[in-house]
Amino acid sequence: MTATYHLVTSSNVIAVNYDPDWAMKASVMPLIEDIGHARESLSAGKWAFYDDIRNWPIKSPAQIDACTQATHAMIDSGLTHCVVCGKDIGVSHWVMEKIFAEKVKLAFFTSPEECLGWLKSNGFNTQLN
Repeated sequence: MTATYHLVTSSNVIAVNYDPDWAMKASVMPLIEDIGHARESLSAGKWAFYDDIRNWPIKSPAQIDACTQATHAMIDSGLTHCVVCGKDIGVSHWVMEKIFAEKVKLAFFTSPEECLGWLKSNGFNTQLN
């Protein structure tokens, strides 16, 4: 079985989750490209990214570099908030803070319900398709 991810959107949120067989060796480039295409379909203005990393808790150094570069483009296109769903997210928390620096408001939760609640409380549309 090929490791896959699933990307859904609302008018101002892009959300991604990963299948249980997602591997550290999986290329992040198709994901980054799909996020870029999804951004084009969002409303103009600020938007949020919801990253459900429960099946992908630690990224390799190459993945971190690619994600960091992609994040700069995301910020330039209006990304203002990022919420991360995961368990044991200590290392991931540190990595995400390094990737997003101080330019994006970050939140970390252990359940999708908490993540969606945080997005909604910050004015984002949580009706994901």
